[in-house]
Amino acid sequence: MITAVDTNIFLDILIPDENYYFNSKQLLDEHVERGQLIISEIVYAELASLFLSEKELRTFLSDTGTELVYSGEKRHYVSQVTDGTNMQKIRNARYNVLDVEKE
Repeated sequence: MITAVDTNIFLDILIPDENYYFNSKQLLDEHVERGQLIISEIVYAELASLFLSEKELRTFLSDTGTELVYSGEKRHYVSQVTDGTNMQKIRNARYNVLDVEKE
């Protein structure tokens, strides 16, 4: 199974907050055991601001079993010609999206 991880899950781990750290860490651990974790270019860029070097970021991603996956032209095209509801169905059919809604 492929799981796309949103930035907020990593932020919960990198900027520990006891309200979210354990839940987010557990979710990552569970999903990495089930398959591959991936992030988009946007998540990569957002995470980059938390590391002193690209090498540190790449090490973190490697340690968490996470791979950067580029969107590509076709995905951008599909997102423009498909309304939000259908795009969500397409995305969820291809990837398990790991995102936790916070109260």
